[in-house]
Amino acid sequence: MPALVLVRVDHRSSMAGNNGGMTSACHVPDEQLARFAATVSSAVRTSGLVVFADKAMPPSPAPPVVARTVGDQLFTIIDRPRSTTELVEPFAAAGIQLSVNAIGPRFVLGQGRRL
Repeated sequence: MPALVLVRVDHRSSMAGNNGGMTSACHVPDEQLARFAATVSSAVRTSGLVVFADKAMPPSPAPPVVARTVGDQLFTIIDRPRSTTELVEPFAAAGIQLSVNAIGPRFVLGQGRRL
């Protein structure tokens, strides 16, 4: 097993797959976050490193589903930044000891190890 994993996500299912792009926890629906954390955990060897950068939680909550236009195509995506607790707990349940720290006002850095 690798020491570091970058998770590719199929945005149609929000889980690991070969047809998507890189993702962060803010693009995973609430009901699939625990499964996402378990997928990351299963992809990293014991003592392996998990690192991610994500959006910081905004001062006022925004809708979790947003529409974005790229070129002439309209996409509906999950855009749900989470608090530190909302990120740490599901990863802890999946066996990853995680810490999340602010990187300025707009981003957070998560880092941890699989136990």
